Amino acid sequence: MESKEVVICYAKRTAIGSFGGSLLPYKASKLLSLMIKDCVESTGIDPSMISDIKSGCCNESSEEMNVARVASLMAGIPVEVPAMTINRVCTSAMEAIRAGMVDILAGHGDVVLAGGVESMSNVSYYIPSARFGARLSNKEMKCGIMEGLHAGSKIYAPQDSYIMGMTAEYCAEKYGITRQMQDEAALRSQNNAENSTNNGKFKDEIVPVEVKTRRKTYVFEKDEHFRPGQSMEALQKLRPAFKKDGTVTAGNASGINDGACITLLTTVAKAQELGLTPLAKIKTIAKIQHH
Repeated sequence: MESKEVVICYAKRTAIGSFGGSLLPYKASKLLSLMIKDCVESTGIDPSMISDIKSGCCNESSEEMNVARVASLMAGIPVEVPAMTINRVCTSAMEAIRAGMVDILAGHGDVVLAGGVESMSNVSYYIPSARFGARLSNKEMKCGIMEGLHAGSKIYAPQDSYIMGMTAEYCAEKYGITRQMQDEAALRSQNNAENSTNNGKFKDEIVPVEVKTRRKTYVFEKDEHFRPGQSMEALQKLRPAFKKDGTVTAGNASGINDGACITLLTTVAKAQELGLTPLAKIKTIAKIQHH
């Protein structure tokens, strides 16, 4: 490998929490701070050498604005180390990694932490008219998740706005992806996730999180979003979720969940200098837009 090539020397995540599940007590900033802290401790790097911390976040809370910066400070990273939050909706964390790679290739630094975080369980409801327009009338409370899943289409195309699940329906229609094909992929994915969890294959990539509730304290270290024992029979009983005669259901659609991840990006030369072993090399990245 060439000395300037960008490599990944650390890549870990929390376990994936289901909607309203084990990670409900944690705000996004706390989840991300745990990952940043573990990355620094596991690799043994001096945090002051970090060029930038970049995190994707689609559903960022106003009280954690620039959640990457908030998490960075919570993790004990020096205030001189910059941090930024990126929103490319579903691919926000991937965009953070791409941006980190570009920084390194452009010579803007040689150690970047890049990843993503979402705490969909903690996305708020809000009342748009409460500040100036409510007065003596009843006003609508909106769900931040449902509004976010429309990805701005209510603004730029209010008469034809649609939720992201409909994007899947449009893709299925355009590319000939049948309900059977989607259910087969969903079944394979959930069964593989269950088997890999039971066999401990994810253990080395998951950072355990201590969860405290009123009743107990426990360590959350296994994905809980997949449905154990999922079967094709169960999947095929589900009704379409977004379109009367559609193909996308609650069983084969993307889920609503919580979690965080971080990678350490650097050059081959810097990895050698720091005694870090590359896990992978980033060769190239492509972008395409559908919605």
